[in-house]
Amino acid sequence: MDRVVAIIPARIEHALASKCIDRVIVSTDSARYRDIALQYGAEVPDKETLDKLQYTKTDIFKGKSVADIGCGAGAFLVFLKGVAMNLVAIEPSRLVP
Repeated sequence: MDRVVAIIPARIEHALASKCIDRVIVSTDSARYRDIALQYGAEVPDKETLDKLQYTKTDIFKGKSVADIGCGAGAFLVFLKGVAMNLVAIEPSRLVP
C-alpha cells in the first residue's frame, strides 16, 4: 500500500470525528482514492456535481466548516472560499519520505 493510500483513511476519520468540521470532502480524479474515501464516510463530488454547485450557487456549504482531503491545486476550495465559514485543505500526495 503506498503512503498516500495509507493516510487517507486516518485523515478522513479524524476530520469526521472533529467537532470543528461539518463536511468531509475528498476531491479526486482517482477511482482508487474515491473508493477509499467513500468507504470511510467522506463525500466525493464528481465533476457534474461540482459544476452544478458552481452554477446554482447552492447554500449547502454556507456557514459550514469544510475539510477537502485531496484538494490538489485547490479548485474546489476556490469555489468554497466565499461560501464556507472555515476551510481545511489536506493534500497527501506531497509526502516527505
